[in-house]
Amino acid sequence: MLGGNKLFLLLTTSTLMILLLTTPIIQVTKVKTGDGEIVTRPDVKTTITLEYVHSVELGRVVETYEIINCEIKLTRLTWPGHGAGLPSTPSDFTNPVVSEGGEYVVENMSLHLGDVLTLSMKHRINPRLLINGDEIETGDLVEIRACTSEPLAWLLWQGLGSLLR
Repeated sequence: MLGGNKLFLLLTTSTLMILLLTTPIIQVTKVKTGDGEIVTRPDVKTTITLEYVHSVELGRVVETYEIINCEIKLTRLTWPGHGAGLPSTPSDFTNPVVSEGGEYVVENMSLHLGDVLTLSMKHRINPRLLINGDEIETGDLVEIRACTSEPLAWLLWQGLGSLLR
């Protein structure tokens, strides 16, 4: 049987280890896509492109987002014309709107959207999601968290998971 001092030391050490392993301390960027999840460091730029056919205007819409330093920005928008659910006039933007191949384009927008963005794929026609140029399968919702804290145990589990794959 353990003595009082040894038991106290064991309980204290165990409590500290549990706190260390479960307290969120590591910042990451997460993109949850249905069953999958893509994780990057918050200081590494991630580019997300969402392409789809607009459900009313039936033209191609392309939204480009950049995630870096715990912030999500809409940086580029391409759309077929002004109409329902789309920009109503070019004056809606502070950046110049140009016409490319019959579509409107706004570049270098830097529209700050905060640190969490949820994209619904459910009612989009033929949606495609690309992360850093790679097409990703999605579910009905894509959740982007530009800066979320995870515990050390999560990082260890991620490392163990990659070793087992």
